Amino acid sequence: MPDPVYKILYIDHTAQLSGAELALLNLIQHLDTSRFAPAVLLFTDGPLADQLRRAGIPVQILALDSEINNTTRHAAGKSSALKLGKLFKMLRFILKLRRAISESNPHIVHTNSLKADILGGIAGRLAGKPVIWHIHDRFTEDYLPRRVVKIMRRLLRVIPRAVIANSRATAETLLLHPAKPAIIADPGIDPLPLLPVPPPSPAPDTTVNSVRPSRRVIMVGRICPWKGQDIFIRAAALIHPQLPDVRFEIAGSALFGEHIYENQVRQLVQTLGLQNVVSFLGFRSDIPELLSQADLLVHASTTPEPFGQVIVQAMAAGKPVVATRGGGVPEIVLETKTGLLVPMGDPSAMAAAIITIMNNPDQAKAMGCAGELRFIENFTIQKTVQQVQSAYESLIRI
Repeated sequence: MPDPVYKILYIDHTAQLSGAELALLNLIQHLDTSRFAPAVLLFTDGPLADQLRRAGIPVQILALDSEINNTTRHAAGKSSALKLGKLFKMLRFILKLRRAISESNPHIVHTNSLKADILGGIAGRLAGKPVIWHIHDRFTEDYLPRRVVKIMRRLLRVIPRAVIANSRATAETLLLHPAKPAIIADPGIDPLPLLPVPPPSPAPDTTVNSVRPSRRVIMVGRICPWKGQDIFIRAAALIHPQLPDVRFEIAGSALFGEHIYENQVRQLVQTLGLQNVVSFLGFRSDIPELLSQADLLVHASTTPEPFGQVIVQAMAAGKPVVATRGGGVPEIVLETKTGLLVPMGDPSAMAAAIITIMNNPDQAKAMGCAGELRFIENFTIQKTVQQVQSAYESLIRI
C-alpha cells in the first residue's frame, strides 16, 4: 500500500522575490511530491505567485490591508504600528485566514515570514492545524526593533509546534528551550544550473596591441541600507587607482520602499567619479550567468546577515568571495580557504581583501575550487529538502 500524501500549506506575506521567498520557491520546487503536496497562500500577488503558478503549484491570494502588509520590520517596532484600527484589521484578517486554512485542510501550516508567522500562525492554531515557523530573521535588536523581538520570542513559545532556522546564527537568537531546539536547514541551492560554466574560447586576436579585458567584481542582492552597497562603492573608489581594469557591478533593485537609498547610492557613484567603473544591472533573474562571468563576489552587509544565499551561489559557481564577518556568513565562508572575511562597514578592509584576491589569481582559483566543493558537501537543495521533510514527518507522527 503506498504511503499517504500529506498536504503542506505554505504562507508568506509577500510575493516579492526577496531572500526568504526565493528560498521558499526553491524548497517547494524540490519537494518529494509522492509524499508531500504543496499549496501556497500569499497576502499579495506578484512575481513569486507567478513563478509558483508556472511550476504548477496551487496559489491562493488572500489580500491583507496594504498599510499593514507594507509595514517594514523597523516600522513595526513603533507604537503607531499597534493602533486600534490596525489591530482590528489584523483580527478580521486572521479570521478570514483561519477560514481559508480550514477549507484547504492541510496536514501542516508552514509559515515563511514574520507577518506570516504571526497572522498565519495564529490562524493555523485556531484552525486546529500544527504550525511550523520557518525563521529567516535574527531575533536581535541590531536586526529587529526591541518590541518586535520581545513579541516574536513570546509567540515563539506558544504558536509553532516546530521551528526551522536558516542558520545556526539565526537559531541562537531565538532563545528556544534546549529540549525543543530549532531545526537547522540552510537555504540550499540547486547545483545543476549553478556549477561553473567554462567561458567560450576567445576569438584569435589579430591586433598588435590587444587591450586586456576588464575583470569583474559583482555584488548581488536587494538594494537597501543594511546590504551595504554604499560600502561596496567606497571600496571601489579605493581600488580603482590601483586596479584600473577592474569593473564593479551591482545586481539588484530596491524593494519595500527603499528607493531613496538606491538614489543615494547612485548619487555616490557620481560624487566619487566612478560612472565608468560601477554599473547598476537592476533586478536580474540570470544570477548564475552573471556569477559565471564575474571574477569575485562581494557581500557587504552592515548588519549581521541571517544566512547569505548569494554567497552559496557564488561558491557553487566556483568563485572566491569577500564577505562581511557576522551572522550566518562565517558558517558559509571558510576564511582564507573559500574567501576572505572583513569587518562590517569598513570600505578600506573590503578594498584590501578584494585587491589581495585580484592580485593573486592562483589563490583566487584555489578559493573557487574549495568553495565549489564546500557547496556540494553542505549547501545543496537536496540536503535542505531532506531536513525539512524530516520535520514534517516528525510532526505528522505526533
